[in-house]
Amino acid sequence: MKHQMEFILQELDEKGSVRVSDLSKQLDCSEVTIRNDIQKLEDKGLLIRTHGGATKTGAQVSVNYQAGNLYKNADKKQLTLYF
Repeated sequence: MKHQMEFILQELDEKGSVRVSDLSKQLDCSEVTIRNDIQKLEDKGLLIRTHGGATKTGAQVSVNYQAGNLYKNADKKQLTLYF
């Protein structure tokens, strides 16, 4: 396995998730290279690709929305329809 892939897996073990842009800077290579490595690791079942990065397999990703923000955004969209 390439050094880059081993590094990605090590970072995932330590942090739980990684970002392509951060890995690109740390490894001094292109984001395309990192994305390709992440794809290969996902194909082997070693991680899960996410938008802009990857998480450990079995890791849970949660999205926290505040109800107030959803309502505010909905109101703004309705206002733009009237103007």
